[in-house]
Amino acid sequence: MSPTRPEPRTRRPDLQRPEELAARLARAGIDLSVRNRPLLTRPNRTAVELSDDLPGEPATVFVYHCLDDADAREQAQTMGAPAFACGRFAIGTRGGATTRDRELLARIETVLNQPIGMHAITLVE
Repeated sequence: MSPTRPEPRTRRPDLQRPEELAARLARAGIDLSVRNRPLLTRPNRTAVELSDDLPGEPATVFVYHCLDDADAREQAQTMGAPAFACGRFAIGTRGGATTRDRELLARIETVLNQPIGMHAITLVE
């Protein structure tokens, strides 16, 4: 009989729309409003803004929902550090980002880097 052991799943969430991304973040305690940004949208990338809407100037990040993972990685590179890609999403801050914007981005990245769950695999000899 072969042993069964857990193996962590990848961090890539199976999310199809920016609203699903916002819902995943809300379940982790990060409540954000989703606003379309049509002037930043391109044929292969839909742009939205996620904002915490807290009093004062809200913390905001930009999200590009891309055609595929490779396109998201390319978009994140063009956004510069500390932008990152997660699945079909490129997530980063705008030029002149505030400290709160960067903190929100770091919180989002932490949530998205957490393993989604564990699953068992059976080792066959």
